[in-house]
Amino acid sequence: MTDDLEKTPEMLAEAQRMHETRSKSATVREKFAAGVEFAITMKKKHLHLGDVVEGVLAINELNRLRQLELNGELISCPVKHP
Repeated sequence: MTDDLEKTPEMLAEAQRMHETRSKSATVREKFAAGVEFAITMKKKHLHLGDVVEGVLAINELNRLRQLELNGELISCPVKHP
């Protein structure tokens, strides 16, 4: 029924803005839920934030070093053209 109504550029822009706002809101809710789940897990497993941060930093450093190594391999490999 509402499909018969011709939409103005302003209506389309507002619909897009509303859609983006809803998407951002869903993302915020997901992040909040993940944070709550993280806090509950830490409490259940008797973890301290410092231990978790140290582990995350170690993982990030390993990933960084892997990426550097991969980039070095890509640069040192000559490209073969047929």
